[in-house]
Amino acid sequence: YDSWEIHEYNPLHYLPGVLYLALMGVSLLFRKTWGRHVFFAMLYMGAMIFPVLGFFDMFFFRFSFVADHWHYLSILGPLALFVGVGTYHVKRAIQSIDESTAKTVSMVAGVLVVALVSVLGFQRVALYQQGVDLWSHNARLHEDSWGAYFHLGVAYYMKSQAAIRANRMDEARDMMVKSCRQYEIATDYYPGYVEANINLSNCAMQNNDWEKAERHILLARDTRP
Repeated sequence: YDSWEIHEYNPLHYLPGVLYLALMGVSLLFRKTWGRHVFFAMLYMGAMIFPVLGFFDMFFFRFSFVADHWHYLSILGPLALFVGVGTYHVKRAIQSIDESTAKTVSMVAGVLVVALVSVLGFQRVALYQQGVDLWSHNARLHEDSWGAYFHLGVAYYMKSQAAIRANRMDEARDMMVKSCRQYEIATDYYPGYVEANINLSNCAMQNNDWEKAERHILLARDTRP
């Protein structure tokens, strides 16, 4: 995800946290009726997401302060709440119709949901079949993401090695050129990216550009002695 700037004097930057605490407070007040379900769902979500909110240092923060997969566990609380509320209202709605029709409606709705999720999943899984496709997609979404360009370079490098093993030398050279170009873009956005500088040094040595190779390896050494 793109980086953002936090201004401690801007009230809007505190709004999400305030709304979350307000919802917790209101649900606690109505805990004898609907509030206990909302309170538990929000409490569960907060407990699961708390370790990655920035209170503790972690290695992944080198690349991004947010990530979708951090929310996989915490989102189960709100999802369970929404499913429970939806099921309750659907059951109330179908009580006015006969049992046979209710079963048909339920079956059709279930099939449609599964079909929709299957189609969306099929579309997304295609991105994960090859590293080049995945990281090209990420680079298009976030043009200044140096991590995406670095991993795209690694993906091109892996394709070059596969081409060498298959004795397709022209393809291998083309993949290596693309790989080195991605490392260059990554260092344009993040000059101190150690891994990218090391790989660029290797690229330069392959082209007998010893001055460039030395420059990048010394930069990597000075950045991370």
